[in-house]
Amino acid sequence: YVLMDRIGSQVWKAIYERQCWNDVRFTENRLYEDISTLYKAVFNMEKSILFLPEKLYSYRINQNGISLGGNIVKKHYHIFLGFKEQYEFALIHSKSRVQDKALANSTTNLIAMFIDLFSGKETPGKYVNDGILFFRNNIIDILKNVSLPIKKKIQVLLISYCISLYKTLYKVSVRRKKNAE
Repeated sequence: YVLMDRIGSQVWKAIYERQCWNDVRFTENRLYEDISTLYKAVFNMEKSILFLPEKLYSYRINQNGISLGGNIVKKHYHIFLGFKEQYEFALIHSKSRVQDKALANSTTNLIAMFIDLFSGKETPGKYVNDGILFFRNNIIDILKNVSLPIKKKIQVLLISYCISLYKTLYKVSVRRKKNAE
């Protein structure tokens, strides 16, 4: 369920047995470190997971937390890194359907990161090279992925091999939307 992203990767949403965390550590210096951590703890569970429909936990929105503030490109990049780790784990431990979903999550967050970069919100940093490298290294699996719509596959191709063309097309699309309003 975690690798399929059906229950999310937020650690605070559940109660766990201590032994789930015996060999599991949170990734240091990473935003949204739950994404790259929870699936390891769940994999260590010896018993089944029980889902309760009742809300037993109250979550408070922190106005100064990472969800509402900070560098949006960095956030997308760190989310991508977490899903990339899930994908690499799924390649070893899971069936192809789970692998497809983990790859789709990685790809979707990486595309969102590029869109934020192209809109001029942040400076690229090392994110661009890492993103393009991931796309190019996984291009065949991305194109065959049944969880990804064709639009996202085209975006991946353009970002991977014609990034300046994609950036131009994105800016034209944004101008058209503004003119239509």
